[in-house]
Amino acid sequence: NGPLTWFACEKERGNTSLIPQPGSILILAANSRRKMPTGHVAYVEKVVAQSETVYRLVFTHTNYDRRCSLESNIEAVYDSEARTLDIHAGAWQTWGKDLPVAGFILE
Repeated sequence: NGPLTWFACEKERGNTSLIPQPGSILILAANSRRKMPTGHVAYVEKVVAQSETVYRLVFTHTNYDRRCSLESNIEAVYDSEARTLDIHAGAWQTWGKDLPVAGFILE
C-alpha cells in the first residue's frame, strides 16, 4: 500500500479533488523517472489561486530524501488542467518540474 492506493480508496469515498485546499493532502502520481512507483504525499499548508486553473502552493513533506527527513515551506505551482506540479524551493527544486499529480485528498 502507498499514496496511490490511499488516493484510490479516498476517491471511491468521494474525498478527493483536483483543486487544492489548505489542509488537503497532495498525492503525486507514480514517477518511474524519479523512482516513485507508488507516488508521494505532501501536506498542503497554503493555496493561492493565480488563475482559474493555476495555484501557488506551500506544502510540507517527509521522506523526500528516503531518510525520513522533514521539509517545510516548500513553494510550488500546480496546474489543475495539466495536473502537474513545479517545485520552486527545497531539495527537489532543481528537478521537480512537470511532476504528475493524482489529486488531493480532502479533510
